[in-house]
Amino acid sequence: MKIRETSPPTSPQPLVRPAEHSSRANVSKPDDASQPTAGNETRGESGPTGFFSKLVAPLKKAVANTKEWLEQRGGIAGLLGSLFFGFSSSRAASIVVESDPNHANHLKEEDVIQAQATMRQNAPLEANGLQRLSPQEQQAYKALRTQLAHSTVALGALQSLLIEGKLTSQPLSLDGKSVLQNLADLMAQPLAAGIDRSKILAQVVIEIENPVRVAQHNLQTCGATTAQILLLRENPAEYARIISNLASVRGSAPLAGGETLQRETGWNPHNDPRTISSQLFQSTVMELSSLLDYDPRADRHGLGPLKPMRGLMGGGLRRALEQLTGADYTNYTATIFTRSRIWKRVKEAIAEGRGPVPVAAWWGKNGHFVQIDRIENDRVYYTNPWGREESMTETDFEARLMQAQIRS
Repeated sequence: MKIRETSPPTSPQPLVRPAEHSSRANVSKPDDASQPTAGNETRGESGPTGFFSKLVAPLKKAVANTKEWLEQRGGIAGLLGSLFFGFSSSRAASIVVESDPNHANHLKEEDVIQAQATMRQNAPLEANGLQRLSPQEQQAYKALRTQLAHSTVALGALQSLLIEGKLTSQPLSLDGKSVLQNLADLMAQPLAAGIDRSKILAQVVIEIENPVRVAQHNLQTCGATTAQILLLRENPAEYARIISNLASVRGSAPLAGGETLQRETGWNPHNDPRTISSQLFQSTVMELSSLLDYDPRADRHGLGPLKPMRGLMGGGLRRALEQLTGADYTNYTATIFTRSRIWKRVKEAIAEGRGPVPVAAWWGKNGHFVQIDRIENDRVYYTNPWGREESMTETDFEARLMQAQIRS
């Protein structure tokens, strides 16, 4: 099943917590066409014209009602999905935004102010963290600080990674290096033409410190972005290595699953709102995940000039996850007969520590990949690759489940 989601602005908007809720009331306006007003009464309806006008009005109303009914069920695709696969295509009223940070490539003044305050407060902890590093690691850390001097938010993220011990901790990357060592490689190696060293280094540091700052934006790369977020959380050193390799002159990155990612031609489309690292990663994973060629400029899969396909299939995401992590995954497709059993498998995987679980769910008018992080108190907490963390009631989520990629 091909998963293609609508872009964030046109998808159903989740509820927000009370502190973020707008005070503006949502007042629906009456349809002026259906409300008679003084002076516009229809006259002369005894002839043929009057007869047809009486027919047209009910027909228009019936068409409008049908259109609204289909819209509420996700259009024709949602209706057919409901009939044949049994998932709910109605809008989920239980969605709550848990966190919505500014994306790594769209930081605001509030992020800078917060980073400055945090760095001042954590200065003693940073000094203690430096003492735990070897002389060579201390030198690499200080060199990174110099390279990141243009980005206060990146400096704050680097400091946090040091204090939390993530710069040198396990797991290491495929070549046995830490996050710090891979960042040092990205800082020192020759880069491909068109890649700004200061920008990509800052973006990678910010993404590692908070993977929720990664976003697909207006592209149909929810599956690849979900894989990117999963790798950032599970093995940030491997993520830093892959980005370093893709950004190099050679542009290739061997993977834990045995295959090799190769930087895509046209990986940086004009006016692409994503970070450099996300452009590199998502375009190569989209290529890896399909038997068809992926064109980053068109954001489509196909052969030669014909590129009709958008998004990823569940089997394609499974392949990408296996290659990126070296683990075995199984792709399950939910139907009206198997949904409850597959949802039980998802819950078991989360409970047994085999999460997070990437899943496809019906979202508005199309399928959309998200990553289930935990299930607590009858609520499903997940990372949406639009760049935020959300939650939904377990009943609502199960009803929308389409596919699940579960680690063995």
